[in-house]
Amino acid sequence: MALRQLKKQVLELFLKKDLAAALKAVAAMPARQVVNPLFGLLYHVDLLIHWYAIIAMGEVVSSLAESDLESARVIMRRLMWNLNDESGGIGWGSPEAMGEIMARQPVLAREYSAILISYLNPAGNYLEHEGLQEGVLWAIGRVARAYPQLINHALAFITPYFTSKRAPMRGLALWAAAPLMQSAVCDQVQSLCSDMTEILLFQDGAMVPKTIADLARATTGCSGTIFVTVRSPPVSYDPSGFSFGHLGNARVFLFRMTQNGVSGSDIFLQGFVFAHQVHGFQCVADGEFEVAVVPRFQDELVDAGIVHGPHGYIDIGLTR
Repeated sequence: MALRQLKKQVLELFLKKDLAAALKAVAAMPARQVVNPLFGLLYHVDLLIHWYAIIAMGEVVSSLAESDLESARVIMRRLMWNLNDESGGIGWGSPEAMGEIMARQPVLAREYSAILISYLNPAGNYLEHEGLQEGVLWAIGRVARAYPQLINHALAFITPYFTSKRAPMRGLALWAAAPLMQSAVCDQVQSLCSDMTEILLFQDGAMVPKTIADLARATTGCSGTIFVTVRSPPVSYDPSGFSFGHLGNARVFLFRMTQNGVSGSDIFLQGFVFAHQVHGFQCVADGEFEVAVVPRFQDELVDAGIVHGPHGYIDIGLTR
């Protein structure tokens, strides 16, 4: 089939906006032929078509690698060439396509993950174009969700983008960092938990609106609910605060509690992985609170029972 005809056929599949059906049809086409129109569609002005081409590239090349690894390597090198100044092009979609391929193919992930990270390294193959940097961040996040052990050293090159003036850059940096999080950068992430700027993120075949705050909270892992019931006389505690006790490796602190509740900055959980200020809670009754908590604490808190304090005690329970 002629290239122009094949490209038209693939585009028609993508225009139906059914990613699963399109991938099935594209996967049935000869891999070495269909990859050429996919390269062209990486530059499509319709964002969804652009992303369909990225995902299809991952499907086709990872499948090709199972029978012809060297041909798959040739395609990876072609994507890398698109990011080279000497290519004369911009390379739109090439980092994302590399990431999608690697996330689906462990051999290629091992071989090319260091090169992918080097695109954010000022001492490496640094890409100066901000649009391409965003593509690399997405690609790192995609690989990190499949093979975090291959790419965990990328975090040092991701965190500078948390403070980017570009909202998509901040959001993609958070998305990339989520599987690689370390306690040392938790404070940087928490500073973005009030950033309500909205970006579009490709997820499950669609462009999904996300706020920076949503991504920051997902990165630190805020989810689940702790029910905290304080049963004590209506007293106010010393503003300097004190510890009520320990739940395994987590400690619970309560400051300036009154019968009618506390302010959002007054409840803290400190644990063995993060020193993490709880982001959200609501008072559900006098002296009862619902608090969002880091999932890493959940096993510590389930069935933990009662934490005693000198002014009464706190019942802790967890609902998922």
